[in-house]
Amino acid sequence: MSSAITAAPATNSKRQKTEDGSTTNLAHFNQDILVAIASYLKASDMVNLAFTSKKFGCKNHIDKSLVEVSAERLLDARTEYEKNALPQYQGESSLTLLRELELLRSPLTFDQLIGRGLDTNLLSTKLICPEERCTKGAAVCSRHIMRSGRHYATFRKCTSGGWLDHVQFGIIRPISSQWEEKNLEEFDPTYDLSCQHLPDLLSEKNSRWGDGSVHCCAYNCGTGGHCMWSNWKRECVDIPGDYWRGMRFLGRNVTLGLLLDLDVGTLTVYHNERKLGVMKSGLSGEYCWFVCPDHNYDSEAHMYDRGDITIKRGTPPSA
Repeated sequence: MSSAITAAPATNSKRQKTEDGSTTNLAHFNQDILVAIASYLKASDMVNLAFTSKKFGCKNHIDKSLVEVSAERLLDARTEYEKNALPQYQGESSLTLLRELELLRSPLTFDQLIGRGLDTNLLSTKLICPEERCTKGAAVCSRHIMRSGRHYATFRKCTSGGWLDHVQFGIIRPISSQWEEKNLEEFDPTYDLSCQHLPDLLSEKNSRWGDGSVHCCAYNCGTGGHCMWSNWKRECVDIPGDYWRGMRFLGRNVTLGLLLDLDVGTLTVYHNERKLGVMKSGLSGEYCWFVCPDHNYDSEAHMYDRGDITIKRGTPPSA
C-alpha cells in the first residue's frame, strides 16, 4: 500500500531541514495544510515557528503570515464570553491576542511577588510565607490581565492566626516587573502611609487604565471587610477603609469570591458562593488579581503564625 504523501523529486525549491539532517520540501504542502498544522501549537510556539521558516513567518500578498492566519482561525473559535473578555486592541496582533486567550483559559498564578520573604508553591497558585522574615507585601497575578467583561476568582486562606488575619484580596493595575526587582522591605498598594511609592506607581499610568481613578481596591479581612482602595495620589485612604453594604468579618479559614464586572464597573464580594454586596463601583480599564498579606506577630503564641492563600479562577456568578 502506498503512503498518502510520497517523496517528491528534487527541485530548486527551498527545503526545511529536520533533526536527523534530512530535508522536507514545504512547497508540496498547501496553505490550508500548513495552517492546520500550526493551529496545534501554542502562541509562543507559533512565534518560534515564524522565526524558523520564512514559509510561516513572512507575510504574503494578503499581508498575513501563515502563523497569523492560524492564530485568527483559533480566535474565531472563541466563546461569546471570551470575545467579551478579550476585545482586540488597535494594532494588537492576532498572536498576542491568542496568547491572552490561552492565559484566560489557564489557572490563575501569582507571577509577581513584591516585598520581603514571600514565596509560592511549584505551580504558583498558592502564596506561602515560609520564614519569619516575611513582611507586608503583594502577590500579583501579573500575567493574567483583565481588560473587559466579567471575571471571577476565589481566594482560600488557611491559618490559625497572625499573618493572614490582616490579608487583603482585590485588584490592582498591571505594574512593571521593576517593582519585584526593587527588593522592597514592605509594599502596600492600598495604603502607603508615607506615600513614597505613589509617584512611581502613578507614573506607569497609560491609556489601558481607562478613565477611572481606582487603581487598587481590596477587601480587608483584618477590619471586617472594609474596602481599601487608592488612586495613588497623595490623598491616601483613611484606615480602616470605606464601609459598604453587606460587609462582615468572615473569620480565619475562609473562601472569599470576588467578581470584577468591567461591563458595569463594579467589584462584588461573595462568601461561600453567596453574594454579600458590591464593594466598589466606578471601575474601568485593566486590572490584575492580587493579595496583600501582613505578617503580624502572634503575642499569645509568641510566634509568627504560618498559613497560605490559594487563588482559583471560577465561573462568574449569574447574579
